[in-house]
Amino acid sequence: MATRPEDFARTDNRKLKSLLQDEGIFTESDLRAYIECHYGKSSKIPFKIYRKEDIGLDREERIYDAKVDYIRTIFDIPKIRLRDTYDISFDDCVFVGELSIAYNSEKVRNIYIDSCVFKGNLIINVDEPKSIIIESVNCPNLRISGSTANDLHMSNCNLGLFTVENSKIANLETYFNCIKYLQISGNTFKEVVFSSSQLVLPKLPSFLHDRLKTKIVNDFNFLKFNASLDFDKLSAQSHRVARNETYKFILEHSDVKLDRDTYAHIRYLESISSEQSLLSSFLYRVSGALLKPSRIVLIMAFVISAFTWIYSLPCLQFMAPGVVGSIRRGLTLPESAYYSGVTFTTIGYGDIVPLGLARWLAISEGFFGVLLVSAFLVSLTRKYVE
Repeated sequence: MATRPEDFARTDNRKLKSLLQDEGIFTESDLRAYIECHYGKSSKIPFKIYRKEDIGLDREERIYDAKVDYIRTIFDIPKIRLRDTYDISFDDCVFVGELSIAYNSEKVRNIYIDSCVFKGNLIINVDEPKSIIIESVNCPNLRISGSTANDLHMSNCNLGLFTVENSKIANLETYFNCIKYLQISGNTFKEVVFSSSQLVLPKLPSFLHDRLKTKIVNDFNFLKFNASLDFDKLSAQSHRVARNETYKFILEHSDVKLDRDTYAHIRYLESISSEQSLLSSFLYRVSGALLKPSRIVLIMAFVISAFTWIYSLPCLQFMAPGVVGSIRRGLTLPESAYYSGVTFTTIGYGDIVPLGLARWLAISEGFFGVLLVSAFLVSLTRKYVE
């Protein structure tokens, strides 16, 4: 059975990035020089270096050990295939090649991969493991295919391509990852926690052909640790999701519906908590998410008042009733209030006719009137009928 190097206990809490940088490993050429310099020697380095002949691979690069547990190990091996290994743990490891994990036995098993980097693919094809935990992993291509798992937890990973296909996963949780390209197909999930902030959305292709997959793998720098993750932003996103789920729980499972005002207020809070952009959040707050008719009334009153003041400006001219018939003149403040009201409600009696610039202002107020009256009716319906 393969075991961890006995010389390295878990007393040093430095993670892989610090370990590599302390050893002067920043690029693939640095890593290759480091391997050639220290392999097979009793150097006092924090890593154990293994090649194919050191871990008992057969002719097809397979290991059949029931349990593997490695820490701070560099695998200078093109491909490693774990078959029917029911307990797997890799911590602070470097894979110069590919790691493939596959088995279908009925034993309870776990897969734990923490603070590891892969130059090649990480492929998982397993049947009903108790848990799969992948944390702080750099990998050009992580593929989970044809698997059945109770729990899949992935966090703080930097991935070129992340694929989940033809799998049944009860609980999928992903946090604080940076995923360049994502492919999901033919899966069954029961519970999922996945934030879109983990994706590089503008780069998601409509169709990921084989040539593009090859380019992703070849361009991926597995020794470049992602420093662009905005953990404050991602944490805020997680808090928003938690708030939103809390509001949904109250709406669906409590007796809050008995109080119409409280129910509408919680629906309003749930609406604004799901909005991420500042503009959308501002519009939702100002309009009450079309759940607070009183806010629409206030906006209507503000618009009528604002146009009342605008129409009273001396520079605007109207055909308005005079001593004898209609004459060209400005409006008094009471006349402006009257004209603003009939224009906002699109009544338009015709006794006052705008001229020049005032025509375009009247059209604008009429547009606001139609929009806000419709919003008011929608808010009444959402609060008192739905």
